[in-house]
Amino acid sequence: KQGLTTETEQFEVPYLRGRKAGLGTPDEVANVASIYDAKKAMLKKDPNNPESYLKLAELFMNEARITGDHPYYYPAALQMIAAIPNLATQKEDIRFEAAYYKSSVLLSMHEFQKALVEGENARKIFPLNAGIHGVLIDANVELGNYEEAVRLSDLMVGMRPDLRSYSRVSYLREIHGDPKGAIEAMLMAVDAAMPGYEQSAWCRLTLAKLYEN
Repeated sequence: KQGLTTETEQFEVPYLRGRKAGLGTPDEVANVASIYDAKKAMLKKDPNNPESYLKLAELFMNEARITGDHPYYYPAALQMIAAIPNLATQKEDIRFEAAYYKSSVLLSMHEFQKALVEGENARKIFPLNAGIHGVLIDANVELGNYEEAVRLSDLMVGMRPDLRSYSRVSYLREIHGDPKGAIEAMLMAVDAAMPGYEQSAWCRLTLAKLYEN
C-alpha cells in the first residue's frame, strides 16, 4: 500500500531476516538490526517520513548483496520505495534517491530496460551525480549499448574517480579485449577501496578472477 497516513492503516515493514553464521562481525550485525528497529519505530510514529522508507530500502539492498537472499530483499527494497507517500511531490533529493535505488534494484533483478528508464529519471534530477552514471553504465552494457557505456564511463571517472568508476572502466576494458588494462583499472579500484566493506571485497575477488583469466 502507498501513502498510508492513518493509525489504523500503517505500512507493514518487511521483516529483517537473520543472517547465517559468519556473515559479518557481531557488532556489524547488531548495528544493522539497530538501524532496522529504529527506522521501523520512526515509521510507526510518523508514516509520512520519506527518509525512513529510503533508509530501510538501502538496508534491504545491502542485505541482499551480503546474504545472497536476492529473491526476498530486492522486492522488499522496492516495496519500501513504492510506499513513500506522495513521492512525485517530495523534495528533489528524496525523488532522486528513490529513483536511484529503484534503478539499482531493477538492475540487480535483470530488469535492464526498466533500470535504464528509472536511471535516466534520476539523472534528470541530479545530472552531475556520479553514482547514477554507474547504474546507467551497467544497464547500457547489459543491453549491448557499449559506445554509450564507454561515454558514460568517461563522464563518471571525471566526476568521481573512485572504486565504483574504476571498476566499471575495468569491466569495459575487459569486454573490449584489453585484459592488462582491465587489471590496471581494477588495481586502482582496490587502492581506492575502504577496508572491511562488501564493495572492497568484491573488487579484490574480481581482480583475482582477472589474474586467473
